[in-house]
Amino acid sequence: SPVPKDLEIFRQIQSRSLNATVKDCSNLITGMRQIKSKEEIAQMQKAIDITKAGLFKVFRNVKTGMIEQDVQIMLENAFRENGAKNLAFSSIVATGHNTTVLHYTKNNAEIKEGDLLLMDVGAEYGHYAADVTRTIPVSGKFSPEQRKIYEIVLKAQNEAMKKVKPGVLIDEVHETARKVIEEAGYGDYFMHGTSHFIGLEVHDVGDYDKPLKPGMVISGTLSCIQGRCC
Repeated sequence: SPVPKDLEIFRQIQSRSLNATVKDCSNLITGMRQIKSKEEIAQMQKAIDITKAGLFKVFRNVKTGMIEQDVQIMLENAFRENGAKNLAFSSIVATGHNTTVLHYTKNNAEIKEGDLLLMDVGAEYGHYAADVTRTIPVSGKFSPEQRKIYEIVLKAQNEAMKKVKPGVLIDEVHETARKVIEEAGYGDYFMHGTSHFIGLEVHDVGDYDKPLKPGMVISGTLSCIQGRCC
């Protein structure tokens, strides 16, 4: 099979210097990429602000009878109108039972009266990603059961956000959220991680076994580890 380009370069180096050894230092790049500068965080904040503008446009205009894809088009057009050239990832727009499908992508169902609408979306700005999820009642008002579950999730998020600080593991943030949901009796339905690293990619590089440091940015809790909300 063809020799990978990296290996070809390594072999050329070794052939020119018989005593040369090659060491993989890609982990150094990973470490540097995890710690965001003020300029990088500003780019991410802009991506998040653009995402917020798209979500607010949906909040104002969504109605029953629309197709999920109608909402997707509305969102993504708003992203572009506000300066985003690309998406951070494929938009997830789900209504009804589709909201329970992890990473749902069909976006072709009709939005009906009484439905919830879930949007897991993100604009990209200056090569940096946003990742924001919001769930709203299409009719403008939650049913009692919908509100109950929404409030549980909101409490879990708020408690997890309090946990985010340098020295903490992402797993600790996740377990904080999980505890709230389990105590409310919905632990069996909480099958997703709470946070992931975010930056140049929506699921960016990072070591989940090491504590968080100032300058790192994680999703899920919508928090930056420098104390600013992203």
